[in-house]
Amino acid sequence: MSGAALADTAVSAVTDLNVRAGPGPQYPVIGVLAAGQSATLNGCIENSKWCTIAEAGGQGWVYSDYVTADFGGSRVVLTQRRSAVAVVSPPEDIGN
Repeated sequence: MSGAALADTAVSAVTDLNVRAGPGPQYPVIGVLAAGQSATLNGCIENSKWCTIAEAGGQGWVYSDYVTADFGGSRVVLTQRRSAVAVVSPPEDIGN
């Protein structure tokens, strides 16, 4: 499955998960994705564990170690299948 195919894919939180304004713990928490709650995966930053999601409360960033997606009929932690996820650019305010 290509990365583009997994953009806009349903994902679920494995635990109550902070949703942040940007990709990192230094960004403010703007919401919580409850354990088992679904959201739509928009993509992840290349060589990073931060992914952007959309859900009813808006859009934000989550750490992919705590998010699962359906890969071939099995729920898999997103970090374990990073190569199958669409790549997104980090926000412009992140220093390189």
